[in-house]
Amino acid sequence: MLGITNFNWKEHKEIIENFFALARVGKTLRGDPRGHLDGWGIGYYKNGAARLIKSAGSCLEEKTAFFNAVKNAGTSSVLIVHLRKSAWPQTTAKRNAHPFLIDNNLFAHNGTVRDYQRLLAHIPPRRRPRASALDSEVLFSYIMNSKKSDITDKLAASLEYVRDNCAYSALNTLLTDGKTLMAFRDYTIHAGYYSLFHAARGGAGIVCSEPVSGKLNPTFALGRENRGERGREFFDEKSESVALSTVEPFFGRKSPASLDEFRDPNAKFGLKWSPVPPKVIMCL
Repeated sequence: MLGITNFNWKEHKEIIENFFALARVGKTLRGDPRGHLDGWGIGYYKNGAARLIKSAGSCLEEKTAFFNAVKNAGTSSVLIVHLRKSAWPQTTAKRNAHPFLIDNNLFAHNGTVRDYQRLLAHIPPRRRPRASALDSEVLFSYIMNSKKSDITDKLAASLEYVRDNCAYSALNTLLTDGKTLMAFRDYTIHAGYYSLFHAARGGAGIVCSEPVSGKLNPTFALGRENRGERGREFFDEKSESVALSTVEPFFGRKSPASLDEFRDPNAKFGLKWSPVPPKVIMCL
């Protein structure tokens, strides 16, 4: 999944093209077939209103439709793109593609919440998702029906409950109200697979499940954790609570020398990717 703030098609076309390549070559768990081909979705904002385009098809087979959808977004305060790899057999359907939309908020998730049904009891009946909704959609509904008033507080409180009470592989999420993009990463297994990285280009903040750009040094070590000074700035490794970190302006602060820059010196530009620390809500 990919999130970009201050999205501009002309500026970010290359990033979209290289993210699209993950549909074929993106990381998968051992024993799983290659590819993220169980549907795709694109969410963005026009004049403050969320727009959502989703498909149950393989984006490799629907390349023209995929790129037309992103190109038609033009510019957007926030863009979220998701390529689905289903954890649930025989559930490839447009309605199950990410992102999801509730009350002008967009949400995408990587990971699986196995006992997601227990969250339904905490959602008012009139606000519950359709009966066939899967874990990610139910999780989103649970978050948005939190009694907290602020959307970031809703996310933090809801993730705390899920972490303490549910069986999950990962809670990697992107959530936006069109003004702020929130990114969260947490996992119980397969840390290298459930990765999430952030970078910046100009005035845009970028969060992606894998570093993407044809102009990046390909030797980047995927899934590597940040244990340096910047990591301590964001979170306490001994803490089990979800922390809140507002990063501004657009990750403009210099990373410590302990973090490699992984930049191609021959490129016209480079992106410095850093792992999103676990258990931290990053607000772009």
